[in-house]
Amino acid sequence: MHRLPSNWPIRSGSTTLEALLVFPVLLIVVLGGVELGFLLQARHQLWGACREVGRRAALGHEPAQLQTTLEQYLGPGKSVDAELCLLDEQGRAVVRPAEIPPGASVTVLLRLPATSAAPDLLRWVGFSLQGQILEVQTVWRRE
Repeated sequence: MHRLPSNWPIRSGSTTLEALLVFPVLLIVVLGGVELGFLLQARHQLWGACREVGRRAALGHEPAQLQTTLEQYLGPGKSVDAELCLLDEQGRAVVRPAEIPPGASVTVLLRLPATSAAPDLLRWVGFSLQGQILEVQTVWRRE
C-alpha cells in the first residue's frame, strides 16, 4: 500500500465540505433545466394549439369544435386549465366565430397558468411559477 508523505496536510473533511457547498447549486441548475424544458414544451404546444384553433375559428367552426381541437393539442389535463378567448377586430369577446363577418379578423388568445404547464420545482429557493401565465395569440382573417 502506498503511503502519503508525512509532510502533506490532512484533509479529511474538505471533500465533504466541498460537496455540501456544490450540491445545492448543482441541484438548482438541474431542476431549473428540467422546469425550463417543461415550460418550453408547453409553450410549443400552446403555439400549435393557438394556430390550429385560429384556423378553425377563421373557418367559422363552433365553440365545441374549437374546444375539441384545444384538447387534442394540449391533452385533457392542460386544456381544462387553459383559457381560450376569441376577439373581433375591435377587441370585443366573441362566443361564436360565425358572428364575425367574412374578411374581418379574428384574434385567438390562449392562456395557461405556468403551474399547469410545469412542476414548480424551484419554489423552495424563491423562484416560483405561482401567478405566472403562458400566453400566445394569433390573428386570422375570417373566411
